[in-house]
Amino acid sequence: MKLFFTISILILLSAGKSLAQCALPKPTDVKVDEVYSCNATVSWSPVAGAAYYMVKYKEEGGSFVLLPNNITTTSFQFTGLLPAKSYTFAVASYCANNSNNGWKQVKKTTLECSAPLSPAISNINNQGATFSWLPRCGSTVFKVRYKLSTSVNWTNLPTTTATSHVFTGLAQNTSYDVSVQSNCGTKNSKWTEPATTFVTQNPPPAGISKPNFIVILLDDGRFDSYQPTGGPAWFQTPSINRIANEGANFSYAFPTTSQCAPSRVSIYTGLYAHHHGALDNETRMADSLPLLQQILKDSGYYTGFVGKYGQLQGKPVGFDYWATSDGNIFFNANFNINNGPDTIIQGHITDIYEDMALDFLNSVPTGDPFMLMFFTRVPHGPNVPRTSDLNLYTGETMPFPTNFEKYTVNYPSYFYDTHNWNFTPEETDSLTLLDFQAIAGVEDNVTTLMNWLEQHNILDSTMIIFTSDNGFMRGEHKLEAKQIAQEESIRVPLFIRFPSWFEAGSVYADKMITNIDLAPTILEAAHITNPTSMDGISIKKLADGEMSRKYFFYQYAGEEGAPSIRAVRSSQYKYVKHYCTSVVEEFYDLLNDPTEDENLINSSSFSSLIQSYRVVLDSIRNAVGDYVPVATNCNLSNPQKDFSNGDENENINDRILRLWPSPADAHFLLSFNEAGNKEDISVVINNALGAAVFQKNISQADIMNLVIDCKEWQPGFYVVTLNKGNQTYNQKLVVNR
Repeated sequence: MKLFFTISILILLSAGKSLAQCALPKPTDVKVDEVYSCNATVSWSPVAGAAYYMVKYKEEGGSFVLLPNNITTTSFQFTGLLPAKSYTFAVASYCANNSNNGWKQVKKTTLECSAPLSPAISNINNQGATFSWLPRCGSTVFKVRYKLSTSVNWTNLPTTTATSHVFTGLAQNTSYDVSVQSNCGTKNSKWTEPATTFVTQNPPPAGISKPNFIVILLDDGRFDSYQPTGGPAWFQTPSINRIANEGANFSYAFPTTSQCAPSRVSIYTGLYAHHHGALDNETRMADSLPLLQQILKDSGYYTGFVGKYGQLQGKPVGFDYWATSDGNIFFNANFNINNGPDTIIQGHITDIYEDMALDFLNSVPTGDPFMLMFFTRVPHGPNVPRTSDLNLYTGETMPFPTNFEKYTVNYPSYFYDTHNWNFTPEETDSLTLLDFQAIAGVEDNVTTLMNWLEQHNILDSTMIIFTSDNGFMRGEHKLEAKQIAQEESIRVPLFIRFPSWFEAGSVYADKMITNIDLAPTILEAAHITNPTSMDGISIKKLADGEMSRKYFFYQYAGEEGAPSIRAVRSSQYKYVKHYCTSVVEEFYDLLNDPTEDENLINSSSFSSLIQSYRVVLDSIRNAVGDYVPVATNCNLSNPQKDFSNGDENENINDRILRLWPSPADAHFLLSFNEAGNKEDISVVINNALGAAVFQKNISQADIMNLVIDCKEWQPGFYVVTLNKGNQTYNQKLVVNR
């Protein structure tokens, strides 16, 4: 009997162990994404149901070292490796009971010597520039080389232990390439590639002086508050309106990331957030980036900053004079001026900022051009207007959302957990009133600044820019947000007064302008060569049609409870992708639904068009080097599908329009076959940024075969759009040489 009982217990324990075993598969697509002499980054595809992952590694001939990390992402950087050694890296997917079903391995040999990080150009002038880099893997000795961009011959400089080199004595208005390598004793790393390019400046034409600049930035200021942009007639801001009425009003202006710190850093750098490093309010911009203010200062400008610099961005850099205040404190705030002792200054920041701006302007050395960034904290909530403004507009009817109700179908599940507007209509009116009362103080600031310019006879020789870091939703769709891609969140006012460029009363309703365009615009007006690293485009070139932007690309890094977002907007449509664990997308027809009340993502009549926008977004992300966000647990709530037109054509598009080969090299075949129905056909091929590289029209055809030469095209993604009658076909083409 005792033996039977013991055997029974063993059987039960064995069965329990079997039931507890982890049934998850091993990770797949395990690969080494990056390898250097001291570290390597390994990635893998996500395993459905995995609670976490573990990794281990070993040097050839050695034993595995298990790293005590419960990893929830799908990549890991192994550090502390030795150069020129063969390593085996392994990853396993773990169940919630801390068991796994085995390890997947990959082998890689580390480099003997690693190239430096982040080569960058700054301080460009008419005879040279500063080239800087960051050491990698402990390297301390470097070699630098440079050449004319039109030449194949490099000039090598002596080895150096510095991490920068100042070029002097170069030709004016000339393009140069420069690169750097690490020296590791008997071995050298590869040269940094591609070589960093810069163009030395050309002095301003004879008789043309450099203009001044004042950039006025609101904090969470909506685009639709002012009369030039459809604001209420009772909101009288004559000085702010004057900038638009005597200059240019850009109807469609956007931040590339609608959040305080990333937006500000994009203004300083002309870069997307994933390039400058300040992805959100919790991350800091990368070191050694060329900053607009520093470039101007190095070119003889007297530079000043007053207001809010950006969360976690430290003290302002590149300014002769600067003053900032702490937090969203409107009365008796703590200020720091030029890195002196912190000082509480009595009064409202709107008045104090104005006084500081005048202090800066009155300190500009005689004859020097200047640039002032006046970055107020108004009307960021919870704002407190000046006491003298609290009686303004109290009898007026506040603008109120026409769509003050929640989305009910096809909306991201996290919207009302993270961005819910918890205020009644009466409370909404009260909060809106506070915004207008706060902006009334900014109107006084603008009046003072313009009066100062007029008193010094330099109003027309000063470019005045009035805009905001991002928008803000005040109850539209019962949402409170400035991160999501809805219009109220991502649109900002943009007025520019600069008579030598823009005629009075100019309205640009067919151009899409972004905050990364401000730095290139100011540099062009100052006759300073734009660093080639900037992502933005001169607004002057966009306004004149010299350059174009067919699509606006938006990115948001996500935060607790909210996923990363990527979006692409054209003049009529907007496609939004939320990086959730399931497919979550939005698609809006902005022409017929400007308030974005109906998400058309599941409308079969738009399926082909939506697919083309997916391709466009994918292509732009590749073109600008965007990273792949990590998915967050969310979904599309209450999905409803519209079968009004059916979507059977979506499945046969690939058979009707074919591209071969893809990837293409020097040429490719475009084949179209819809025999039996002859109509006019047009073919347009756009690069990832929306510029057309090929166009062809054919009258009354149903079959077409074109051999298209692409050997002069840049490698990357292209969107092929074929229109036949009222039908549109889209395909993605890769050119890879």
